[in-house]
Amino acid sequence: MRRFLKDPGHADAYKALTVTWKAGENPTLYLKNAGNLVVETIDLAPLKIEGIHSLLVAKGLERNASGAKSAPSTPTIDKTRSN
Repeated sequence: MRRFLKDPGHADAYKALTVTWKAGENPTLYLKNAGNLVVETIDLAPLKIEGIHSLLVAKGLERNASGAKSAPSTPTIDKTRSN
């Protein structure tokens, strides 16, 4: 999980993905609607890096080819991860 969050080309490759760190919490993906309300919660702990990429794409997030965010956007997804 740490590699996905910290290494270039992973979490930073999704424009609509915001990472929020909360000590003592499992890595969790919160999918939000246009009104910023959580509509789905997914535990990411059992997934490996490619599984997380596959899940994000299946949920409609686009991965930038360059592996970095192209421009800031209004976040539609929060991912919480403990250290």
